[in-house]
Amino acid sequence: MVLLIPEVAFIALIVIGAVGVVSLFLSFLLMGVAAIPIYKIIFKRKKTWIHDRTIPDYDDDIDQAMYEEGRAWLDTHKDIWEEVETQNDGLMLRGIYLNFGREHTLVVISGRKGTAWFMSYYGQIYENSDYNVLLIDSRGNGWSEGVYLTAGVKESGDLLAWCKYLHDERGQKGIIMHGICIGGATAMLLTAREDCPDYMLGVIAEGPFTTILNLFVNHLKTAHAPYWPMHHLIGKCFKRYAGVDVIKDSPINRAQDMHKPILIMQGMKDNFARMPQTKELFDKIGCEDKEFFLMPEGDHSHMMYYNRDMYVNKCLEFVKRLEN
Repeated sequence: MVLLIPEVAFIALIVIGAVGVVSLFLSFLLMGVAAIPIYKIIFKRKKTWIHDRTIPDYDDDIDQAMYEEGRAWLDTHKDIWEEVETQNDGLMLRGIYLNFGREHTLVVISGRKGTAWFMSYYGQIYENSDYNVLLIDSRGNGWSEGVYLTAGVKESGDLLAWCKYLHDERGQKGIIMHGICIGGATAMLLTAREDCPDYMLGVIAEGPFTTILNLFVNHLKTAHAPYWPMHHLIGKCFKRYAGVDVIKDSPINRAQDMHKPILIMQGMKDNFARMPQTKELFDKIGCEDKEFFLMPEGDHSHMMYYNRDMYVNKCLEFVKRLEN
């Protein structure tokens, strides 16, 4: 029996639809299988990070230049800095404390794979301010313990431990946080905690994210790579391996509870922490003492490198005001 053309077309559509469903299922399956190793590559401590602050896999020459400048500055102060440590969540956390003999301390927090040595690039901002400087190795980085990074969720508790160390053991009257990317988001999350102490005065956050998954998607979009459903699966990996909900406890969902002064430093050319998203985060911050400062040049985590005078002056203006 000869099939009519409409019947042939109908059968063809069914076949094509079935193939499409199968292809979609296989794609989802493959993405699911790939999500775990990708998550571990990005958010699990690498063997090369263990007891290593040099970070040999720099993203580019700018990171190398920032590292070398910071280390050179740090080396000029060997007579006043010391290795320090505190504990939280069963982990030993370590950092470098530059004691200029002042009553306030500026804590510098790196991005995903930065360390105390690398963050000395930012520490030099405060050499001639009224602040001592603490450069920390965040959990899973440098000389601090830890396996999985938690996108600021558990790290906010680590910052609380550092605050208590500085206040209780070092007699510091006031503490300000200066964080880059994840470091900035971590400091912001600290201000949303009920146990955030009064002597924690405020936060400078360069290029913070709304959620770590949005940041992940922006990375993939910039690389012209597919991101669905990978970003959802990465969120599941955070729950399974790190024990955190990076959506519920993300900066955007905790913004209303943030109750300390916050300065967000945002680059107009930042493709990872993108300006519209960061502005949305800023708008939701509960504290009225907040500022959104735009810089014209530089990609993600390179704001100071490209806008040095503007960047440094703004940071010093902010910390000077909070001290008073």
